[in-house]
Amino acid sequence: MSASLLVIVVAAGLLGLLSGWLLPILFKSRRPFGLGGDLLVSTIAAVALAYVEWVWILPALGFEPGWLSIAAAIGDPVGLAWVCLWLMRKIRP
Repeated sequence: MSASLLVIVVAAGLLGLLSGWLLPILFKSRRPFGLGGDLLVSTIAAVALAYVEWVWILPALGFEPGWLSIAAAIGDPVGLAWVCLWLMRKIRP
């Protein structure tokens, strides 16, 4: 595991944790699976997509390592974490 991959995965994991903790508070939504469920789902989704995106998707699209690829490798997973949190609330109201 390279240093850049480690930084990307850790950053996405931390932002996934913050999303799972703060997003439901900001939108005043009920946590259907509790705080632990929100934290677990948002973190796993963010870390998994960050890894896949940095290792396979961005190189396949021809992105060179730089600020744009770093922003994409962190921003997309955080967006997926938000979508997963929203889906959890829609599936189990």
